[in-house]
Amino acid sequence: MKSVRWLGMVLVAALWVLGVEPVQARRPRWGGHGAVAVSPDGSLIAVGGAGRTLYVLDAESMEVTRRIWQGVQIGALAFNADGTRLAVEDETGAIVLFETEGFSQARNLPDADMMFAATPANRMAVISARGSRASVLCMTTGDEFRAVAMPEGVRAGIVALNRGGTRLAALSLPFADADADRGDPPEDMPQNDARMFGDGNSSRLLVWNVEDGAAARDHTLWYTPSGDSSALAWSGDDLIVFGHRSVGLRIGADGTTTRLDGMGHHMYGRGSSADHALVVMGGMANGSINRITPEGVETVAFRIADRLRGWPEYFADFAFGPENRQVYGVTSASRLIRMSPGGRVEQSVPVY
Repeated sequence: MKSVRWLGMVLVAALWVLGVEPVQARRPRWGGHGAVAVSPDGSLIAVGGAGRTLYVLDAESMEVTRRIWQGVQIGALAFNADGTRLAVEDETGAIVLFETEGFSQARNLPDADMMFAATPANRMAVISARGSRASVLCMTTGDEFRAVAMPEGVRAGIVALNRGGTRLAALSLPFADADADRGDPPEDMPQNDARMFGDGNSSRLLVWNVEDGAAARDHTLWYTPSGDSSALAWSGDDLIVFGHRSVGLRIGADGTTTRLDGMGHHMYGRGSSADHALVVMGGMANGSINRITPEGVETVAFRIADRLRGWPEYFADFAFGPENRQVYGVTSASRLIRMSPGGRVEQSVPVY
């Protein structure tokens, strides 16, 4: 085992020396489970993570009905529009499409990171070519519908499709931009955001029309996403950024940024509803369910009552049931937590 780890470190170092960066695929941050998805009809729940196994649960009983050994850690899960496919993103930078009848593999997409599903539109956005390219794929077949190139020297960090799958947004990874004119930070800006405001790095937010691939927006921002600890969601023509380091940010159609207070700090888990009306964030056994409105954000806090002994339990990922009637979260302690949209924890079960 030590020799395998040593070889892995040598490989990463060699790639760095050669100027080739490893894939940025997601994997569970704390161990345990790191991904959850609910079928469109609400009958099935899929869970995966560090255990390298795909679990399928009956949503009513919350009992495991199928275990599928993957051999790799699972970072993200999503069902397609009619529930006949399940997309499984793993730590190698690949997405596997499973048929949900029998759960046999339908297709393997070897260069696809940071999946974002627009399930109602049956489309998903992915990052490929080590961040230099963003694509929109069919969730049933895996066929590419649209691909766009990032500007030279700019790498995509996170992507998001709107509900209809007609607009694709990509927020880049940080890049040095010491000469950017950011003005003065607001006096009430939190310390984490103020540090980010003055760190000399920027990111670019780009938006394309999916139907013809035409560029629609290109903004340079002081805000920089923290890798796979940040996420995007659409709110009308605005984009919402939420993640570990920031209280939440609204980016307007003209590129202006507005803080969204109350969503919480140090939240590693995150998820958005299919209609993008709700954004959920979770940290150490707690979190918030947030309704994004034109005026700001309406926040409901939640907390796990039956805390486990031992190492702290962190939320890692969230998914919503049909019509947003339930919210499901998975944790570093290999548990599945079901909550109401009002933040009441209804059930917690181990998934193994």
